[in-house]
Amino acid sequence: MTRLKYNIPLFISQRFLHDFLLIAPVMIPFYQYNKLGSFAFYLSQACYALTVFIMEVPSGYLADVIGRRKTLIIGAVLSPLGFIIYALSSSFPLFLTAECIMAVGNSMRSGSDSAMLYDSLKVLSRADEYARVEGRGHQFARMSTGIASISGGLLAAVALRLPFYINILISLAIIPVTFAMTEPERKKASGEKPLQNILRIAGQSLKNPDIRPFILYIGLISSVSIISLWAYFLYYQSIGIPLALFGVLFAAFQFSGAFGARLSARVAEKIGPVRLLMVSLLIFPIILMTGLIRSPWLLILIMLHPFIWNLTIPVLLHQINLRTATQVRATVLSLANMGVSFGYVIIGPVFGRLSDRMPLRFCFLFLSLLYLLSSLLLLAQIRRRWCARHNYGLAAADQSIQHDAMND
Repeated sequence: MTRLKYNIPLFISQRFLHDFLLIAPVMIPFYQYNKLGSFAFYLSQACYALTVFIMEVPSGYLADVIGRRKTLIIGAVLSPLGFIIYALSSSFPLFLTAECIMAVGNSMRSGSDSAMLYDSLKVLSRADEYARVEGRGHQFARMSTGIASISGGLLAAVALRLPFYINILISLAIIPVTFAMTEPERKKASGEKPLQNILRIAGQSLKNPDIRPFILYIGLISSVSIISLWAYFLYYQSIGIPLALFGVLFAAFQFSGAFGARLSARVAEKIGPVRLLMVSLLIFPIILMTGLIRSPWLLILIMLHPFIWNLTIPVLLHQINLRTATQVRATVLSLANMGVSFGYVIIGPVFGRLSDRMPLRFCFLFLSLLYLLSSLLLLAQIRRRWCARHNYGLAAADQSIQHDAMND
């Protein structure tokens, strides 16, 4: 039990290293350098998201069966391979190959790390600290990407491929961090009939009205925010922001997200989780105004988007953890992350095609309206179920549904 306390700093460390993406601010220029347009970039990201979508729940199930630490190690080994292919290639098919490999690696980590963190805290009798620690994980991840963004922009000024080479070394550093983690003692899920069990867990989770809206809302807010993140680069170009400042703006975006994640648990305690989730509706006017106004002053409003996004996610994850049995925790969390990929696969290429053929303002209008209508529907479901339960409510039925799905 003593060693489990080290999982907390190790969890934060691997989040920091995983999101230290020197390549992030130069991805669109890198594609343009290789004579590829916006559609090619969004298509490659959609392929990444599709691979994650396919692998997300099976990798979570694998983590529940063989152990979260082992799947984290597999993911840590795969990620550097993607960076190597990117660094050494210049063709779209190889870019897609790199994205798919990194997507499999990310799928192995996604869900497994949060499940391992929650179970570690639970064994240490500190489960009530999960939202705060998860928030710190998001905070350090966003800070990491912010620092990397500035560094990546400076490195790209020397050579456009240099950020990719250095990211290889950084991703390799994740391997010893995952080896150092300790798997909490728990009853592991049955490995028999894996496909049948995966489908049952997914089906039961999506049918469960106390879990479904949280899963779907994570998918909505994260997929729209990721698409917006890349779309803002197109906006920066449209208002004449020089390429040299892209890394700084990307860093500011990440630091704003880190601040939101840092405050998430504190704000939820003060105003309540439901009211905090309602704050996420403010993302709609931000995206809408970006489409309507062309001015550098709008950058201040844009930087509010990641703050709201990261303020929300730890609370949503906490609610899913509260409603999920230990045996299937990684699978259900992976199902939530799969929703992010599904949203991106559906919306991303459409947005990319629209941005190649139509004025950018129409693209932002489309995205803002899609977000508003979908979020209103899901938040109404969350509020309705919340009022019905009158509290956080860990219904025994919620736990038994997930448990039975693994043992039938």
